[in-house]
Amino acid sequence: MENITVRAIKESDYEFIDDWWKKATNKTPPKRELLAGGGLHGLMACKDQKPVMCVYLYTTNSKMGYCDYMIGDPSYREKDRQDILLKLMVGSIKKASQLGYEDFWFLTKERGLLSKCEKLGVEISKEKYHVVTLPTHKTKLDTGLPILPINKN
Repeated sequence: MENITVRAIKESDYEFIDDWWKKATNKTPPKRELLAGGGLHGLMACKDQKPVMCVYLYTTNSKMGYCDYMIGDPSYREKDRQDILLKLMVGSIKKASQLGYEDFWFLTKERGLLSKCEKLGVEISKEKYHVVTLPTHKTKLDTGLPILPINKN
């Protein structure tokens, strides 16, 4: 039986994570400063100790967090890919719980993953989402409104 484990991302994982991004998306990998914990606050799923996919855990100043920037080895095409993905998501939820988070979410359109999550009893919304990204240094958005202060209590 295959040995599937989930562990913390290590600095040495960047020997191949950036290549995964380039090969899977034909794009430049996200900058490390955009990744949680500078790229080290995430989890890696491995099969027989070989890294297969990873995700980053974003924590907030509340009891809510989420995961994002999931990427996998584009050359890994085994039939258990979705099972490994599910273990990575379960590992993320468990880690968030260990950190004291009461709400932890991720977005996916993967039907297979959604059906497996339903069997686990997690809540799945019925809405379709569109991500709106506002890169502050590139936006043409000008509402004429002053920048509102945030209470940091």
